[in-house]
Amino acid sequence: MSSTSSPSPDPLTWPADRMARLLDMTPRRMNQLVSEGVLFREERGRYSPLKNAVAYIRYLRDRRDQAGLSNEDDDKATRRALNVARHDEIRLNMEVTARTRIPLDLIEEIDERLHSNIAGILKSRRNKTLDEEALSDIFGELRQVGPTLRAWHQQVTASEAILELPKSTPTQLAEEGGGDESE
Repeated sequence: MSSTSSPSPDPLTWPADRMARLLDMTPRRMNQLVSEGVLFREERGRYSPLKNAVAYIRYLRDRRDQAGLSNEDDDKATRRALNVARHDEIRLNMEVTARTRIPLDLIEEIDERLHSNIAGILKSRRNKTLDEEALSDIFGELRQVGPTLRAWHQQVTASEAILELPKSTPTQLAEEGGGDESE
């Protein structure tokens, strides 16, 4: 169970198994390459797909160059791997920007709060039968998840609306004729 004080994973990083699939290797081999300094771990068990795809491509090129090989198919494969990584990173960025992907730190915070509140309800009724009131309190906590997410969405939407206001100052608006009067 995570606490609200610990940093949440960057939504643009991937877990080890997904990163290993992209690089077409096992998680164990990926850990070996991390210990060799070829790949980079961003945080515990999480990897940046673009950064590591580029690093792995460079590693493969260096290894090929040291062996004295030059293969056009290898270049195509490395370009394809880089394009796939770039595409995935762009898609993730777009999902976060479009708010179709809820930030993990928000989900963890809601989860932590929900479990903490339900645990408090259960502890306050220790050695007692769960009555209708206790069950009502527990389900009430569960029903708060949706409104909390909606409130976050409204807050994000409102802050974006503020960011999209015209960059004119009140003085400039007054000099231009007071904004929306005649036209």
